[in-house]
Amino acid sequence: MDVLKFLTVLLLLFFPLGEVTRFSIGNSIAFTLIDILVGVLVLNWIAFIALKKMKARSSLLYRPVFIFVGTAILSLFINYSLFTQYELFVSSLYLLRWILYSCVLFIIMYFNTEFKTIIKKLLLLSGGIIVLIGFIQYFFYQNLRNLFYLGWDDHLYRLFSSFFDPNYAGSFYVLYFLFVLGFVFEDIRKKDRKKITLFSAIEMITGIAIVLTYSRSAMISLLVSTSIFFVLIRKKKLLLLSFVLVVFIFVALSPFFYIENINIFRTASGMARIESMNNALTIIKDYPILGVGFNTYRYVQIKYGFRKGIGALVSHADAGTDNSFLFVFATIGVIGLIAYLNLWNIIIKKFLNLFKKTHSVESILVLCSIIAIFIDSLFVNSLFFPPLMLWMWILIGIMG
Repeated sequence: MDVLKFLTVLLLLFFPLGEVTRFSIGNSIAFTLIDILVGVLVLNWIAFIALKKMKARSSLLYRPVFIFVGTAILSLFINYSLFTQYELFVSSLYLLRWILYSCVLFIIMYFNTEFKTIIKKLLLLSGGIIVLIGFIQYFFYQNLRNLFYLGWDDHLYRLFSSFFDPNYAGSFYVLYFLFVLGFVFEDIRKKDRKKITLFSAIEMITGIAIVLTYSRSAMISLLVSTSIFFVLIRKKKLLLLSFVLVVFIFVALSPFFYIENINIFRTASGMARIESMNNALTIIKDYPILGVGFNTYRYVQIKYGFRKGIGALVSHADAGTDNSFLFVFATIGVIGLIAYLNLWNIIIKKFLNLFKKTHSVESILVLCSIIAIFIDSLFVNSLFFPPLMLWMWILIGIMG
C-alpha cells in the first residue's frame, strides 16, 4: 500500500508537466511521462492485489467499465479487415491507455480518508502550478508555430500552458476553478478567513487564465457549471455576479477582436469544428452499430479522404473529432455510445443520491465538474484527453 501511495504522490507531482514530456517513437505512437507513471501505478496495484490475495474492492463502476472496454475490443475485432495489423496495434494502444487511466479511479478507492485529504492538497498544488506555467508561457512563449512539424496547431497570443492547446488548457482551468470553489465554500462554512482570502485569490488568477486561453467552449462551460454550482449551494445571488463577469470579459476583450486567434466571434475555427463533426456523422452513417473500431479514427479519416499525407499521421487533432460523443459513436457505434453513457449515468446517479442525502460540497463539485467537461466535450474531445481523464477519475475517486 505504501508503494501505491508513493506512486500516486509521484504521479500528481509530475502531472503539471502535461504534454511537455511527450515522447514520439514514430508511426503515430507517442506517450508521456504521465502515461508511464499511470502504467507503473496500475501494474503495482494489480501486483498488490495478487500478492496480498485480496479482492478488488466492490464498485458499481466495474461492470460499466468492463462493458465499455468489451465493446471497444469487439469493434476492433469486427473491423480488423479494414486495417493493417500495425494500424490495429496502434489503435489498441489508445484503448490500453484508457483502461489504465480508468483503473486510477479504483486505486484511489483503496486509500483511507487521511490520504485522500493529501491527494486533494496535491491536486490543489498541481493545478496551481499548471496555472503558473500558463502565465509564464503566455508572456514568454506566445506562438506554437515552431512546433507545427510535431503535430501541434500554431496557436498565437493565447495561453496554452503545458498542454500545448488553449482549448484543453481552458477545459482544465474550468475544472480547477470548480475544485478551488469547493475549498472556498468549505472554508466559508468553517469561517476560516485566511483560507477564504487565499482560495479567492487563486480563483481570480485562474479566472484570468481561462480568459487568456480565449477558448469559447471553456468560457461557456465555466458560466454554466458555476451557475449550477451556485444554485445547488443555495447562493443564487451569486448568479448575477457570474453574468456581470461575462459582460466584463466581453468588454475587456473586444478591443482585440481584430486579431483572428483571439476573436471571440472568430469563424474559421467554428467552421473547422462543423466540418469535423460532419466528417464524424458521415462515418457514423456508414458504421452505425459498432463503429469503425476504437481508436482507428486517424486511419479512417485518411481512407475517407478527409485528411491526406504524412501530416494526417503526425497531427494530434486527426486522431479524434471535435466532439467526444461523436468520437465514441463513430469509433464504437451506437452500442459503444450507450455503454459509455451508461458509465457516466451511474457516476451521476451516485453523486446525485449523495447530494440528496447530504447536500455536501463534494457531491456538488463532482456533478458540476461533469457538467463542465460534458459541455466542453461538445466542442473539443476533452473527455478523452489524458490529463483531463486523469483529473476526473481522481476527483471522482476521492469524493465518492
